[in-house]
Amino acid sequence: MSNVYQDVGLTMMITTEDHLTAQQFYAQHQDARKGKQVYLNTLAVRAVERYLNYFGIHADLEKSMSTDVISQHLLDTGALHIPDSGDIECRPVLAHESSVYVPEEVHSDRLGYVAVQLDETLNTAILIGFTKTATHTQIPLKNLESIEALLEIVSKSEVTLSATNYTTHEQVGQVVQLQQWFNQVFEAGWLAAEEFFLTTPLQLAHSFRGSLQENFMPTIPTNGVVGAKLLEQAGKQMALCVGLSPDTKKTGEVNISVELYPVNGNGMLPENVTLTVLDAMGKAVIESQPICDVEYQFSGETGEQFSIQISLGQDEFSFLETFLI
Repeated sequence: MSNVYQDVGLTMMITTEDHLTAQQFYAQHQDARKGKQVYLNTLAVRAVERYLNYFGIHADLEKSMSTDVISQHLLDTGALHIPDSGDIECRPVLAHESSVYVPEEVHSDRLGYVAVQLDETLNTAILIGFTKTATHTQIPLKNLESIEALLEIVSKSEVTLSATNYTTHEQVGQVVQLQQWFNQVFEAGWLAAEEFFLTTPLQLAHSFRGSLQENFMPTIPTNGVVGAKLLEQAGKQMALCVGLSPDTKKTGEVNISVELYPVNGNGMLPENVTLTVLDAMGKAVIESQPICDVEYQFSGETGEQFSIQISLGQDEFSFLETFLI
């Protein structure tokens, strides 16, 4: 069955971890209907939590009413708590439904309501839209605002709706814990490549031997993982991809790949872009100016640090992020 809302919403992958969490909650309820309700609510909450995390907005699952077993028993709720802001109600929508059900018990004390459409196999979730208020139990999906309205509500600072913005010469404060990636746990701003190229609102134009291919995604290494991050400054957009795979010949070592791709109409990176890989002492070990897309490979031991710096000219833009293997 085709989904008429696929083009207007954002698609998020539902992970094995999401299903395990939902199953654990399901097992807490003897009534099968209540268990199914909690299961679907949990999948909707996890999808919205991951979406907010992508834009650097922290949601506290432990303090969310939807993860409290007593609240699950008493209410039909998909509440997701945003610290210092309030609760967002995440409402699951099945594939054949044209409206979102919002029970009366959650018509108040909410920052807003997100409709999350789950596909028939429960493998993907589409964030269809958002509404600030709920005055009826059934809200037609066609009446919802864009999902981007959610960010305007929960974010205290301006959030770029298509990418992470960085000011000139800015260093991201977090140290990216790469070992967590093998468990599909990513820091704010990073996504698994499979999910990144589903959720990014732009298509990646990939230049290869003179041809232009859309919807490109890097090859995922065997037993490995690729994380992706969207960078933007002054209208120039790039996708940074970092791949990991265990070294089968050397115990404790990890093979790492770093790729930079254009996200624009002609499939070319800016002419003055420079990608540099720095060791723990800040010494450049790889430095070059990619023409279109280039992959750099190296290896490191568990516990080692390295940094990636991307520059556009001497004063225009510089992004620096540190990684722990």
